[in-house]
Amino acid sequence: MGVRKTDFVKRALPYVAWPIMALLIYGTIAAILSKGLVSSESAGWVQATGSFGAIFAAIWIWLRQDQAVKDREDASIHQLILSIRDEVSLTWDNFSERSGKHLIESAPAAFMYRIPVSENAFVIYAKSADRIAEIADESLRKQIILTYGRGYGFIRTIQMNNILIEQWSEAEFQASHMGTPACFARRDATAKALVEYGPLIRDNYSRLESDVMKLLEIMPK
Repeated sequence: MGVRKTDFVKRALPYVAWPIMALLIYGTIAAILSKGLVSSESAGWVQATGSFGAIFAAIWIWLRQDQAVKDREDASIHQLILSIRDEVSLTWDNFSERSGKHLIESAPAAFMYRIPVSENAFVIYAKSADRIAEIADESLRKQIILTYGRGYGFIRTIQMNNILIEQWSEAEFQASHMGTPACFARRDATAKALVEYGPLIRDNYSRLESDVMKLLEIMPK
């Protein structure tokens, strides 16, 4: 994340403005004491001090306004982080307590439960993905992206398993009603694919769980 111009000005301003202001005030007082209040030299010093004071005040107001904008942006990003935390936490709890339990208990066999999932499951992330880059904490930002990426990958894994289950159900129906060797071969091949796919689903689930727990651990509450 780059340094904001206003942050640089805010840090540099005291080191520049106050010495100049002190010099102008000193010069004004010295001119008044030596030349008198109504002298042209005193008037020049007074004008210079007033002009610089006006510039200093304008910069100070600008910095205050910019700080107010930054505070609103920070509050908005903080709220986004909390919303992401809620989405991740609630989605994970809901899945792990229901489908996740069946997934683990069915090991090492094929996972024969159809789970209705959608790639539109992460509403908050989908609507706010372009704002993730505004999160200043690099480790948190990367973990959010990694966790959601893993989540989308797991959804596609489940969708593929659902397709295999549908293909097996169709093949089983045809084998039981038609009884041809081709039907039995198709049923057995699909059943084998489901058995081989089971470990992949559980491995992806385990990796997702690890990323979710890590994300929730580092996110503010």
